[in-house]
Amino acid sequence: MTKREALTVKDKATYTRVSRLILRHTDGGEWRRTSTVKKLIHGTDKEHFDNVLSALTYTGLIQVRGTIAGRRGQEVRKAPS
Repeated sequence: MTKREALTVKDKATYTRVSRLILRHTDGGEWRRTSTVKKLIHGTDKEHFDNVLSALTYTGLIQVRGTIAGRRGQEVRKAPS
């Protein structure tokens, strides 16, 4: 196992915490700006936001799209069941 593949217990706890926060704040099914969701994450957990967002998208738990009407950024929502 390479250094990159090995997650420490602390990393796993951080990923779990950030995942839960993202899922909780996208639960209504409405699109929310990723910047708004990221602001809800505290301290050093913010540095894991992009990786967790990618993992949740890959697993199909959330959906990400570019914003509408020419605005910069992305929007996120919990994937419909």
